[in-house]
Formats: sequence, C-alpha cells, structure tokens
Amino acid sequence: MRTSTDMRSKTRVRALIPTAAVLALTLLACGSSLSAQGAEEEQAVTLTVLIYSGRPNPTATLDDATVGRLGELLAAAPTVEATDRGTVFPSRLGYNGVAVDNPAGRGGLPRRLAAYGGTIEVGEGRARRFQRDEGGAIESLLIEAAARAQALDETELEFIREERGGADKSGA
Repeated sequence: MRTSTDMRSKTRVRALIPTAAVLALTLLACGSSLSAQGAEEEQAVTLTVLIYSGRPNPTATLDDATVGRLGELLAAAPTVEATDRGTVFPSRLGYNGVAVDNPAGRGGLPRRLAAYGGTIEVGEGRARRFQRDEGGAIESLLIEAAARAQALDETELEFIREERGGADKSGA
C-alpha cells in the first residue's frame, strides 16, 4: 500500500527531472565550449618574455600580422653556428629573451623559437638550429607585440631596454 509520504517523494523526484535535464544540457554545452576554447588555445601562437625568476613571466598571444612579420624576418635570417651554451638563453637573473610556442605550426612558423642577444634558436633537440637576428629585429618585434598586448608595463619595458643596452630600436 502506498503512503502519502511515498507519493510526495515521487512527485518531488518528478519535479526535479526537468531541472536535472536542463542542468545536464548546460554542462554539456559548457564542456563543448571549453573544448572549443582549448582547441583555440592550442592553435594560438604564444609569446613569453623571460624576465622574472620566482614569479610568472609575462605572456601574450601573437596576432596574425605579427605571426606573418615574424615568418618574414625568420625566413631572411641567416643560419649561424650553435652557441657555446647550446641555447640562446643566458644563465643569469634579469631579462633572458623571448620564447614563442606555436603548437599547431601556424603561419609556417616552427613550433618553438627563442630570441636573445642577436641570436634566434629555432626548434628543439637535435632538430634545433640557430640563426642571426640582424639588429635584434625579431626580438624587438616580439617585445613590441608583448607591449601592445599589455603583457608588459612601462617599468618592465624600461628594464628590458636597459638590459638590451638600447638594442630595442622598435620603441617598445
């Protein structure tokens, strides 16, 4: 025999079904948009300005115009011998250059490159090569892009200019 308590419980459960369905659909939609956002982020070309030790370095996403210009400059940069350290990054505190991550290979650019002190490091591992950054053009382009994206403030920009010894001709 059904009691009135059983009937009320079943009624409550039935009343929750539409709410649960809406919640499930909402979560599904959020998951889809997060997946799309994750895929979009994987396609992005990201720049990291290596300036800090012990706190996160400033990062920015490169726009299409900067990706295109970077490709032009990289194509024109002559190959050079590897550095004694095997990397362009100095082992010291302060400004240590810029790194670009391009997981999807957008714009025909390599998946990873770095620039510091007139040298560009392209790729990773055994496939890594080095190129000359004539006049610091690539490094300047990337610092300027970080400034435009507001990843760097005026104090950081001034510090980078001083560390580069005035090599930043872009005004960034």
